[in-house]
Amino acid sequence: MIIYALLIVISFLASGCAFVGKNNIESKHHTVEPDFYSVLQTDCIECEITRLKNVIKTGSDPSLVGKSFLHLAFLYSSNKNVNPNYRLALEMLKKYDELKPEHKKKCFVSYLKSLLQQISENKNLSDTLNGQITALKKEYSKSESKNRLLKMKCKKLSKENHEMQEVIEKLKYLDIRLEEKRRKVE
Repeated sequence: MIIYALLIVISFLASGCAFVGKNNIESKHHTVEPDFYSVLQTDCIECEITRLKNVIKTGSDPSLVGKSFLHLAFLYSSNKNVNPNYRLALEMLKKYDELKPEHKKKCFVSYLKSLLQQISENKNLSDTLNGQITALKKEYSKSESKNRLLKMKCKKLSKENHEMQEVIEKLKYLDIRLEEKRRKVE
């Protein structure tokens, strides 16, 4: 629930606040306008990630490389991304900070970095807890089957106990009759 709330805040901030002024990434094919990522379709995110990775790989224009890291952070953490990767988004923001140290003073990037850090930590905790839940479910299943076996064994022993009590009662009755016959014979 917290993760979704943080994603909404990140998306809101990413849609308007992060792209102020000349924050366009230019390529041979198109220019990324400030609102581009807010209207980007889910099926286009992977293509845009690939395109930005290529911009970084070629590294021809350092200002585009820095902005590409920032935009990759937005895409990796986007609520429209089918497979968001908050760890990678955080790495991209850290690389952006390394290339654009003057932006460290802007509280938006720091704020976004802290949000992604918290999301990443929550994801790790969630993964750990899911692993523990799976282990507990397996343990519960084993315990439940042992419990069923013990109940069946208990039922069987109870039945045997009842049968033994009946035999004991019959033997007592037989013993009493034998004692009576013996007295008659004496």
